Amino acid sequence: MSEKLGNTPFDHVELISNIISSYASNNILLMDDLTTLIVGLHAVVGGLLVRRMASLPTTKAVRPSAAQVRKSITPDGLISFEDGACYKILRRHLTARGLTPETYRAKYGLSDDYPMTAPSYSARRSELARTFEPWRHCQRSPTSTASSAQGEREASPKPEHEIPPRRRGRPRKLVTVE
Repeated sequence: MSEKLGNTPFDHVELISNIISSYASNNILLMDDLTTLIVGLHAVVGGLLVRRMASLPTTKAVRPSAAQVRKSITPDGLISFEDGACYKILRRHLTARGLTPETYRAKYGLSDDYPMTAPSYSARRSELARTFEPWRHCQRSPTSTASSAQGEREASPKPEHEIPPRRRGRPRKLVTVE
C-alpha cells in the first residue's frame, strides 16, 4: 500500500489519517470496517487528486494558424482544437470540457465571429424554422383578420343551426343531485 501512496503527486496519507481518526473518535467501528474504510477513503482521495491533476493545464495551447482555422470550419462540422474531432455543435463539446465559447476563442486566439455550429446544421435549422413559422399567427394585425373573417362570413351561407364554440380549459365537473 505504501508503494501506491509513494506514486501519487501529493502525499495524502496525513489527510486520510486525520479523516479516519475524526470518524473513528465519533463512531464505533469493527476492525474489518476500519480496514475497508481506509482502503475506500484512499481510493476516493486518490481519485479526486487524479481528476484535479488532469484538469490542470499542462501546456499552453498553441494558437492555430489562419489556414488551420479555415480548415477547421467544414460544411458538415467544426473540428475542435481541443481533441481534433468533428462536431456539428461545438458548444456542447466545450461545456463537457468546462469551457465556454468565449474562453475557447480566447484560448486559441479565434475571432469573435468564429462559429459554434456547423454551417450545414445552421442552414438546416434555419430552413426548418422558416417552414414551421409558429409565430406567424401572432404577427397578423387584428384589423386584417377581422376584415378577412367578415368577408368570409358574408360569402358563405349561414347554417341553420350553429354549433356553439367550444369552451377553453378543463371541462367542468358534473354535479349530481341526490
